[in-house]
Amino acid sequence: MDITIRRVAAALAVPSLLCASAFAQLTVGPAGSGATFDQVSDALAAAAPGAVIHVAAGVYEPFVVDRDVSIVGAGSDQSFVAWPANSTVSGIAVNGVSAGETVRISGFGLDSATNASVNVPRIHLSHCDGRVELVDLRSLTLESTAANFWGFTALGIADCDAVVLQGVEARGSHGAFGGTLVGSGGTAGSIVASRVWLSGCLFAGGHGGDGGGGEALVITDGSFVEVSRSEMLGGNGGAHFGFEWWDIYSFQGEHAILTTDSRLVIVDSTVIGGDGSQTSDQDWSGGGPAIRTGNGTDLRYSPNSELRSGANGIGEYQAGFDIQNHGVASVTVVAETENRPTLRMSPPLVAPGDVTAIEATGRAGAVHAAYAALSGLVPLEVPGMGMFVHIDPLIAFPVAILVLDGSGTTSTQLVVPPFAALAGLELVLQSLDVDISALRISNPALLTVRQ
Repeated sequence: MDITIRRVAAALAVPSLLCASAFAQLTVGPAGSGATFDQVSDALAAAAPGAVIHVAAGVYEPFVVDRDVSIVGAGSDQSFVAWPANSTVSGIAVNGVSAGETVRISGFGLDSATNASVNVPRIHLSHCDGRVELVDLRSLTLESTAANFWGFTALGIADCDAVVLQGVEARGSHGAFGGTLVGSGGTAGSIVASRVWLSGCLFAGGHGGDGGGGEALVITDGSFVEVSRSEMLGGNGGAHFGFEWWDIYSFQGEHAILTTDSRLVIVDSTVIGGDGSQTSDQDWSGGGPAIRTGNGTDLRYSPNSELRSGANGIGEYQAGFDIQNHGVASVTVVAETENRPTLRMSPPLVAPGDVTAIEATGRAGAVHAAYAALSGLVPLEVPGMGMFVHIDPLIAFPVAILVLDGSGTTSTQLVVPPFAALAGLELVLQSLDVDISALRISNPALLTVRQ
């Protein structure tokens, strides 16, 4: 164990132990598991503000969160929320969290019924003045049917002041073939009038069946969104096959991101439009742009980001369509000249004794000071920088000094101390480029310790 790893472990141990024992710990598990509750909703009904709910591997009913609690699953490949056919509720919903409160949910997969026919987001966050943090959530792709042509949204966020996503995988449903309607792919993520930070996420629009693909991300109504170390993929176009020659045609790929009247920052991320349907009919089946901007858009992206349109119907890349402006005069697009700092925990959900890594990117040769806190702030924007402070300097503690290599990257292993009392610990981390002449702050990173 090198000196950096020892420093990180020591920094975590004392405040972590103090935090882990401070709140009530509730358990949820399948019948016969010995857990206190067999459904998350039952544990929520009994939970006091600040409680930590540990959820064992298994399959559970949908639940709604409206208070200051933490829900820690066993992992997105072990703890599942089943979404019944034709359900009118989301698998996981967070509503009405008050200012000063924080909801944290980690370690769940969303398993959707194939023949669901109601367009309800599988994960839905709405009207939250407090902070919402999602870690290691995975929304599985839903296949539409002829009875339900339209694709479904995986993650919907509306009217939320501070949402942080780390290691979230959201996939819009695929459209259906056949029938009289157009089977479009679903949108992976929709953000309306909200501030959202994504790190280490994968959003993929659904592929079109008898229609076009779905967007990876739609951003509207005065939102602020920062996408760091993530992948955004537009859905591929589908095709229509009728009984006559004139009733056979294909659809173009969808843009990966659509933004209107919002601010979007992309850092060290990949954004690729969907491919057009495989056909020689290029007029119908062009590749989708990486980003489509509407009125009121302010787009900024770092040089270590890849923006690329999808391929057309014969597999050719279409240069010059990476960013497609559909606004008038109120669109700002800035290609930044320096790489912004990023911070990511990989993986972000661990158990006591596990190994994770602190990964950072930024300017080649830069030195980053990483700090952590047991809770996050209402994000405060640094004037003139377009960056936000997520942790209170008065309660933050130093975690590591990270020296970036010539390619502008570094990674430091962290062994989580093997103390069972750490289960339920949740940290918010940020790093600072210590070069005062180029003062820059990273995105927020999250680390959760499960049982």
